[in-house]
Amino acid sequence: MIKTVHNVYLATYYSGKYTKSETMIHPGLIFALTNNKIFELHTPVTNPTTNRAFRGMIYDEFFMIWGNAEVRIRANDKILFSNFGIAASFFNPRGKKVNDLICEEERREVEY
Repeated sequence: MIKTVHNVYLATYYSGKYTKSETMIHPGLIFALTNNKIFELHTPVTNPTTNRAFRGMIYDEFFMIWGNAEVRIRANDKILFSNFGIAASFFNPRGKKVNDLICEEERREVEY
């Protein structure tokens, strides 16, 4: 689980075996727990450009990366990066952008 500076909790799930430095293409999910949103990995059926699955995650000594940097973390430096919904998303963004994933939804009251 990851907590962002905007107090959003993210969790990820990968259904395959974790294998260092190899591309993993089994189903996966990203959960924005604070925002109650779930984003699934594209499958060959939902992949809009090809007939192959997108990678679920990859990791090495530097980063753990879900999809195409939808979520990228570097634990020792506490770095979180996301290009969710901007670049070629491996996880289905459903029209959402980075702020929908890593920022808490703003709630403002209108004063009269």
